[in-house]
Amino acid sequence: MSSVVARPFQTIIVSANTDQALRAFEYGVLDFVPKPFKAGRLAQALKHLDSPDDAVEAGNGNAKYLGVKMAGNTRLISVENIGFIRAAGRYSELVLKDGTTSIHEKNLTQLLMVLPEAFQRIHKSHIVNLACAKNTLSHPGSKYELVLDNGIILSVGRAYISHLKKRLL
Repeated sequence: MSSVVARPFQTIIVSANTDQALRAFEYGVLDFVPKPFKAGRLAQALKHLDSPDDAVEAGNGNAKYLGVKMAGNTRLISVENIGFIRAAGRYSELVLKDGTTSIHEKNLTQLLMVLPEAFQRIHKSHIVNLACAKNTLSHPGSKYELVLDNGIILSVGRAYISHLKKRLL
């Protein structure tokens, strides 16, 4: 299955193999449309692709793994092992709980569409695994930061702070 892990493009599967639908979501597909399909159902799946950048703040998918290309092979990384993700140009840098990093071909918005709801966008350049969040800090001038359980401190954008605080309660 690692050869069909979702790449930088978003993946919608149309198949009669409905018994594989849950497995497909674990590997980062955006939607699964069972055959035979109706035009309305396919249109609904395609509508997911039109999500504007700021519309998604929390993970909206069910991926359990992200595929990362390394030396010509695809390595599966369990999303549970991700501490946070930072923007890296048109790519993303996965920062694992053990401190190691890997580059992923999807940008932050694309990743939020497949990551589970435990992931939260906290800044235009960061997504965090809320299981790793310890507390927030407020500073003069409406500056906010998130402290992770490993001591790393990340900036929190003003547009994201209220949603983050609600989720951390």
